Amino acid sequence: MKVHGIGRLVADPELRSSTSGTAFCNFKLAWDTGSGENKKASFVPFVAAGKNAENIAKFFTKGKLMEIKVGELQQRSWENQEGKKQYITEVFVEQWGFCGDGKSEPKPNNDTVDNSGITEDELPF
Repeated sequence: MKVHGIGRLVADPELRSSTSGTAFCNFKLAWDTGSGENKKASFVPFVAAGKNAENIAKFFTKGKLMEIKVGELQQRSWENQEGKKQYITEVFVEQWGFCGDGKSEPKPNNDTVDNSGITEDELPF
């Protein structure tokens, strides 16, 4: 099932890597459902992989609006430490977009990049 909509992050995205080095990002969006007196929020779990995961973790924080342009509803299962089968239904994010004021900026981090040695001829644009 394809999913499209706009929601607000309920917490900062959690970025992690698989044993093979692929980036994965888990997050939840507060998603309005119903209308009028029946309007309520659902808290929908999402997962993204690769560059999508890295960029979501870089540009989004708790409270930011996010558009899910294309997502695929999926269910996966695993065994927990006690050997019990666990299930989760989540949306795998294929395409996403910014919403709101358009002033989204990367979250601050301790990484520094020294661009002082780059000349204008080396820029890709």
